Amino acid sequence: MTPTASQPVLPVPETLAAEQFAIVLRRLADDLTYGIDPSRFFGAGTDYAQSRPYQRGDAVKSIDWRVTARTGKVFVKDYDSTKRSGVVLVADTSASMAVSSEPLSKHDVAMWITGTLAMVGLKRRSPVSVFAGGSRRGLPPVPSLERGKVWAQIDALRQPAEGDMGAEGTMIIDRLKRIEGTISNVASIVVISDLHEPGVAHQLKRLAQRHDVTAIQVQDPIETRPLRAGLMMARGAEHDDGEVITGAFACVPADPDLSTLAAAGVRHAIISTAFGGREVLPGLRSLFRGRSMTRGAR
Repeated sequence: MTPTASQPVLPVPETLAAEQFAIVLRRLADDLTYGIDPSRFFGAGTDYAQSRPYQRGDAVKSIDWRVTARTGKVFVKDYDSTKRSGVVLVADTSASMAVSSEPLSKHDVAMWITGTLAMVGLKRRSPVSVFAGGSRRGLPPVPSLERGKVWAQIDALRQPAEGDMGAEGTMIIDRLKRIEGTISNVASIVVISDLHEPGVAHQLKRLAQRHDVTAIQVQDPIETRPLRAGLMMARGAEHDDGEVITGAFACVPADPDLSTLAAAGVRHAIISTAFGGREVLPGLRSLFRGRSMTRGAR
C-alpha cells in the first residue's frame, strides 16, 4: 500500500520493544549503505607511504616490482594505516522536538536518524558516541566500538521530553562546546536538531575549523506554513512564559545564520517529518553520497 501522511513508514520509536527498534535500525543502516562505496563513505583502509629495501621476514606480496626492476635491488612497499575518526552524534531531545503536526514528531525522526548513523559507524569500525542535546540528566557518553554500549546510549534517548508540554530545554551549544573542549583528534560530528537555539550556527562553524561537521535540521511541515491568524497568545514548548505572536508561522524560526554554514565547510540538510519518515533515507543518501562521513585523523 502506498504510504500516506497518516500511515507512517517508520513507527514511533518509543512504542517499539528494544529488539524491534534494533531490527528497524539495522534495516535502515543496511539500506543507507547499499549502493554507496564504503571506502568513500567512511574512509579508506591503507595508504601507500614509501618503498624501502627488503628485510628478512617481509612478505613477498609487498615487493615493489617497479622499483626493484629499476634499481636491481629488492624493495618492498610500506603502508600507513588510515586511522578511523570517531563518530559523535548530538541528538536534540528538547521539548520543541516533541511538538508535532505529523504522526512522527521531530524527536521520532531524530531518533531514527541518530540510530541509523550510529549503526553505520559501528559497521565501519568507527568508535561512536551519542550525546543528548537536551537538558536531561545523564553521564557524558564514552566513544565505543561495542554495539551494546552504543545501543544503550541510543535507547536512553528514545523517550521524548517529559512534563506538561515538556520541560527539557535545548543544550546543543553546550554539548558542542563540551565536545570542542574534550575531543582532540579529528572527529565526524553530526548534529540532529530543529536548530532553533540562537547562536548554534556560530558554534557549528567554529567546530568545523577542526572537525568534519554535519547539521541535519529536522523540520515539521507546520513550521513552514502560515498560521492564517492575527494576534494570539502562545507558550513555548521549553518554557512557561506566554507570548503574543502575530502569525506568520507557528514556531520560533531557526538560526538565521544557517544559510552561511556551507561556506564554512559545514554540511547542512533539512529532513522533514512529513510522509511518515519517507524523507529520512533519501535525505541521508543525498547528504553522504560520494563524501566521507568520517575522514582519517590528521
